[in-house]
Amino acid sequence: MLGLNLWTYSRLHTLFINPFKDFSKLVDMTYESKKVGVIILGGGMPKHHVLIANSYRGGVDAAIQITLDRPEGGGASGAPLEEAISWGKIKRANKLATIIGDATVIFPLLTLAALERSGR
Repeated sequence: MLGLNLWTYSRLHTLFINPFKDFSKLVDMTYESKKVGVIILGGGMPKHHVLIANSYRGGVDAAIQITLDRPEGGGASGAPLEEAISWGKIKRANKLATIIGDATVIFPLLTLAALERSGR
């Protein structure tokens, strides 16, 4: 759906999208970071891009994925995060969680719990 919004905007305004520059920026950000944690809502190409960008630094330090997809289908969205360890996209198994469920329900609840734990 984001594509439709971008197309609509581009009909009225000048819009330049450069996926190569975006990916370069993402990789640069990973190199500049001492630690990287990711929260993946769903999966697919965004999941693949953020994890592969971090493989150049030895993988992310921590990851949470919330998805409705199951691993049996073999798609990127349903692949458990443990699989990414063998590819060098994630450093270790003790700092990751794959949650199978609706991200529109689970993510706000996790956010609220984190805010309450931090005292905010």
